[in-house]
Amino acid sequence: MIDKLREFAFGSFEERQAGPTLRRLSRKKVLNHKDQEDLKVAQGLSRRLFLKQGSLVVGGTAGVGTGGFGLLKFLFPDGIPTSSASLAGSTISPDNDDEAVYERYLNAFEAVAAGDDEASKILGFFKARRRKGYLSGDLVIADESGEAGTNFYTAIVHPIRNRQVFQRMQGFAQYNSNTLPQRLLLRDVPVTSLFAGVMVAHEGLHVYQDLIGIERSRPDGFMLGEQEAYELEFRLLNKATGGRFKEVLRQQVPNIEANKYRGKLSDEDYMRIAGLFEPYLSQDEEGIRIPIYILALNFEAAQMRATSPEEAKQSQVNYMRDVFSGQIPLLPLS
Repeated sequence: MIDKLREFAFGSFEERQAGPTLRRLSRKKVLNHKDQEDLKVAQGLSRRLFLKQGSLVVGGTAGVGTGGFGLLKFLFPDGIPTSSASLAGSTISPDNDDEAVYERYLNAFEAVAAGDDEASKILGFFKARRRKGYLSGDLVIADESGEAGTNFYTAIVHPIRNRQVFQRMQGFAQYNSNTLPQRLLLRDVPVTSLFAGVMVAHEGLHVYQDLIGIERSRPDGFMLGEQEAYELEFRLLNKATGGRFKEVLRQQVPNIEANKYRGKLSDEDYMRIAGLFEPYLSQDEEGIRIPIYILALNFEAAQMRATSPEEAKQSQVNYMRDVFSGQIPLLPLS
């Protein structure tokens, strides 16, 4: 048991090695085929470790989301086969409430996207390309016809019916582009509409960039995608608070040591940020919010220190790389 807990907190040997591999290959200007394959594996392992360690921010086993966290081409901690979705039919039928859970997330996405051009574009793409699926064991079974590489499948993860996947899953919304067809898992747990919406918007951007081919067409596309997804997420949170979210973050930035980033929030800073939003509905949602606040604060610090938008974006990309590779930890409240 101690070994299992140690591995959960600090990562398996492969996960711990992924950070140095990610940093080394990200610095190379030209990648051969093996480098590209190694980089893809390192990115997945780094994200997996990032999500597992993020869940320790509030203690226990509270999940951390990437859209919330998420960051999500999501992988399960125990590993799910890459060919984990099937286009064949099945005698296992999903519960009647699956679509109701999906509609809850979709309605939340629609609410946060209203008035934001980028989010609205992603929402339209999301609705057009989405197809229904459901979980059978670890597999996502298609419930509608679609085309791999063009469509993605949503599946609801229930706490009882899908207990093992539910317990392994880090976060509320997890998009995985490493399956054919691609899939988005949505966890059936209590979460406020605002944070459900921004998490699905975050994952929706990953869906868009993956299916359009944006991520793989750009150098450092993985980290650029994460930076852009969080930038969208934070902008939507700021819009929902009438600009107060950004204002409170900017007030806290001067307290961060020059040229450094905050690894945790003081209780006072946490309360000031958390007070902008309605109370969370579960420990799982709290586990999402704390890392979001830390990341948002450091994004704002990078922006305030930069002399141009381009410099700010590159600083945020570098920061995300350091977080994913374990160079900058996310720590519990003091």
